[in-house]
Amino acid sequence: MNHPDHSIGDGTTAGPDKTSGDVSRLAGLTFGTDEDSFHSQDFKQKQKQQQQQQQTGGANHLTLREQEKVIDEVKKENFNLKLKIYFLEDRLAKLAPDQVDLALKENVEIKVEFQTVRQELKRYKRLLLEAERAIELAKTERDQLLEQKSLSEERTSSGLQAEMRKARDQLAIKDKSIQSLESELQRLKDRLERFSSKDNLSKIVSSHASRNHTRHSLSNQSVDEWSNQEQMMEIKNLRNELTEERQLKEDLLGDNQDLRHRLIETKNALQDTQDEIQRISRVEEHGYRSHQISRAQSRFEEDPDDYLSSGRKSTLTSISTGGVSNQKIIKEFKREIQDLERQLRELENENIELRSQVNAQVKMLSTKNSEKDKLQDQVINLKRKVLDLQDELDQDAREFQKIQQAGHTSLHDQTADEVREELNMYRDKSASAMLTLEKREKEVDELNAELDDRDAIFNDEVQKITRQYNSELDAIKAERDEFQQVLDEREDQIAELSDQLREVINLQEETDKSLRETRSKLKEKDKDYNLVLQDLEAAQTDLKEIGAGNRELAADVNEKEQQINELNAELDELEQEASNRATVHEQVVAKLKQKLNNTKSELTELSIQHESSLSELKFLQDKHEELQLRQAELEERRKKECDLKRRLERELDDLERELRGTREEMDLQIIASKKEKRELHASFQLALDTKQKALSQAESDIASLKGKLEIREEDIEKLENMLKRLENESNQINQSQSHDKFSLELEIERIQRDLLNSTQESQSFKDENESLKNQISKFQATISSLNSEKDELFDKLQGVQRARDSLNEKYEEQTKNLRETQNDLSVTKNRLQSLEDELASDHLQLNKFEHQYKDQISERNTLLLTIYQYIDKLLSSGSTHRRISSAHDVKPFTNFTVFHESIINRLKSLGAMQSGFDTKIKEVEKKLEKQYTALKRQHDSRMRQLDQFETTMKAATDTQRQWRARLTTKQGEVEAARETCNELQKQISSLKTRASIAGTSPGSITEPRQASTKLANLEKKLAATQNQLKSTEEKFNEAKLKVSAVESSWQARLKELQDRNKELEEKVKREKKSAVERKSHLDHQLSDLKDQIVASDHRSKQLEELLISHQQNIHPHE
Repeated sequence: MNHPDHSIGDGTTAGPDKTSGDVSRLAGLTFGTDEDSFHSQDFKQKQKQQQQQQQTGGANHLTLREQEKVIDEVKKENFNLKLKIYFLEDRLAKLAPDQVDLALKENVEIKVEFQTVRQELKRYKRLLLEAERAIELAKTERDQLLEQKSLSEERTSSGLQAEMRKARDQLAIKDKSIQSLESELQRLKDRLERFSSKDNLSKIVSSHASRNHTRHSLSNQSVDEWSNQEQMMEIKNLRNELTEERQLKEDLLGDNQDLRHRLIETKNALQDTQDEIQRISRVEEHGYRSHQISRAQSRFEEDPDDYLSSGRKSTLTSISTGGVSNQKIIKEFKREIQDLERQLRELENENIELRSQVNAQVKMLSTKNSEKDKLQDQVINLKRKVLDLQDELDQDAREFQKIQQAGHTSLHDQTADEVREELNMYRDKSASAMLTLEKREKEVDELNAELDDRDAIFNDEVQKITRQYNSELDAIKAERDEFQQVLDEREDQIAELSDQLREVINLQEETDKSLRETRSKLKEKDKDYNLVLQDLEAAQTDLKEIGAGNRELAADVNEKEQQINELNAELDELEQEASNRATVHEQVVAKLKQKLNNTKSELTELSIQHESSLSELKFLQDKHEELQLRQAELEERRKKECDLKRRLERELDDLERELRGTREEMDLQIIASKKEKRELHASFQLALDTKQKALSQAESDIASLKGKLEIREEDIEKLENMLKRLENESNQINQSQSHDKFSLELEIERIQRDLLNSTQESQSFKDENESLKNQISKFQATISSLNSEKDELFDKLQGVQRARDSLNEKYEEQTKNLRETQNDLSVTKNRLQSLEDELASDHLQLNKFEHQYKDQISERNTLLLTIYQYIDKLLSSGSTHRRISSAHDVKPFTNFTVFHESIINRLKSLGAMQSGFDTKIKEVEKKLEKQYTALKRQHDSRMRQLDQFETTMKAATDTQRQWRARLTTKQGEVEAARETCNELQKQISSLKTRASIAGTSPGSITEPRQASTKLANLEKKLAATQNQLKSTEEKFNEAKLKVSAVESSWQARLKELQDRNKELEEKVKREKKSAVERKSHLDHQLSDLKDQIVASDHRSKQLEELLISHQQNIHPHE
């Protein structure tokens, strides 16, 4: 009676060990519902706890309580399996199988699409990085310009105006370049979105086509039509892409030709300016001033109107006035050189744009290569699909062979013939698909070769154009350097620009303001670009997470497939074992009865299977019709979307062509207007120069004539005075000198004639002055007319620019509409994909439920048999119950009702055993309580002993303190004795010295005697004190030894007592914990047993109801 558990458990050593493997294997299966998985997990955990208890306890046998737990868990699993069978039969009748392969293929297609999306994102990243680099280059150039501006402020006042103008022009050019780069970025993004949308559409179309192909193959439709349609769609897409590439190449060639024309024009302008500079330098060097003045004067005197209307330059006034005309010419040359520098910068910006376009074309070619690789991947995927179809056909053939081997040939001959015909059809279709795949591979190789040839030709053309452009740019730069040298030489002659410095300072402040505004704008743009980059990084992280999720799903699918394969292998083994057992049982029992029962059961099963197959066929037909309707709707939608796409593409092409035409016309008009403007400006400047020179020359002539007239008048006055004086003299002389008088009269007449001539000349000069004033007024009228023409041309240019802006706005609106339509298409496609994914997931769940249903049907009987045998072994192990004879036991394969009654009887016997076990548990609890009270008493006694030991310890510590005080006193006495000994030795030594001195000196004999006596006394005292010291030291050592011995003994006792106390405390804690654990374990077991009894009763009722309903379904007519 001391060990009831072991006495009960010895009889049940063999049974649970044999059945534990089967129970654990069956408990490890996962099922469809959450409740079943929860029960299976609980069962696993409890089984692990049982194994741990077995390992820790040291015993290899299961107790009765553990065996009852296993039985209850098996009952729960059995009930759950029956419920699953009941609920899954209805669900399997509604859902269709054979969708696992479609789900796997769709998973492969999703992976391919994910890889393509990743490549496109990489391409977008590269483009954005290149755009950022271009913007950074523009910023660095702008910073360089600012540095140049700061350096230019430190220069002399003579070069400030020119440098500020250059800086302003360069800033304007850089702003234009930044705007052009931003516009190019927008254009590239739009183009990339367009191409990406096209690629996505083509991919989605191909995916829809592949899915439709698989569905048509399941519904016995031809594959050839699908392959031809897909080929035609791919060929059309390739042709459209080739036409787009050709158009882009033609645009690039046209841009290159425009650049060549512009370069030629700039060369001509530079040559003209060089010729003018050389001509002026030659005039200054060789000194043709006098010749040109005489020639100009002669031409002006001959015909001044013709001279002024001809519009040619004359250098009369420039040479006569000197430095003023040179300054004007230098300013004109500066302006022309600034115009040329602007043109050069524009050409450089256009070159940069062309290079970016060439890079974009190269990237487009790389994308085409990637698309080529994608097509090859699609071909490989099609091959894989064909191989998968062949594998499915082989699997179907094997299943039909198994059915034939099982002995059902009489009923399934027709189905076998149909399946063979379907196999032949599938094989023919796979062969045709392989041929079409080979054709498509050849076409793809040819297209790749064409693309490679075109890429090579295009690259050669681009290299030639870049070389020519670089050589022309180098020549222009050399010419620009020469002009800059000439300008530097002429700028040394310019001085006195104090008034212009103020204007320069004002301009500098304005430029500083504009620079600050541009910096703020650039900072805002940088922020926008950073936000775009952050969005792209977030999108990349999302795509990576999606990719990781897809990989995990693929890994889960593979693991589940492996689990399914393992379970199928186990099922095959179990079927083999069941067949072996059935054969053994059939040899023992009457063969005829078993054959009749088997035939009846097989007939009923076949009838049920036939009905289920008919229902499944009807469901599949309905599903097939629904899928066909959906497919037709999808095809109609796809056609409508394709038509819309084509229309939009045509409209885009038309708009692009119109924009190109308008751009070309605008460029030509701008070039012509620039040429006309330059010619008018040159002619106007020439006319102004000639007129100013003529005016200056006329004013100088008038001044010279006035001087001559004044000289003539002075001469006339002198002559009149002389005449008066002569008349007076003549009057005085009277008539003595008649011949002198006659001569004087002749001279007076001659002088009068000269006066008339001078007056006539002065009148002619006045007329000429009036005519020059009239001509100046005419020139001013021509100047006003030219200014009005200039304003009209400027208005025309503004109108053209407005028209161009309006066209650009229209283009942007149409691109926005296209983007919106593309976004709508992408949304609808995403919805379609989500619906297809849901369908695939439903099919996968159906397949899982089918496999689980089959596994549960095959495992139900094995579970029931193992439970039955386990209960028999438990009942046989008990001492109060006898084993029921198992000769007439019925298995669940043959008669389930009898088997159910026998299980219920055995469960009742287990309930009786449980009641007896409860009484034994109560007895064990009473024993444990008695042991617990005894342990409490032992603990109290030990605590009392510990208290006594603490009192003794306190007394020992008091005695130890007393001994230590005595030791300190003794040590003080010893030290005092040693000091006295030392003093006595000193006295003896002093006395000896004295005695020796007294013996040598003559004196009384009494003194040495006294000294000797004193020495003897002192020696005696020393001996006595030394003896006392030795005795005290010996006593001190003995006391030390006693104290150390007592301390060691007390310390040892303390350690022993402490160890005992710790051991006792640990024992008490262990006993408390074990008692609490045993109590809680027993309480938990009691509650579990009660719950299991209630659940088993409830389950038995439900099983009876299920059995009754099942029997009614099997035998409805009876």
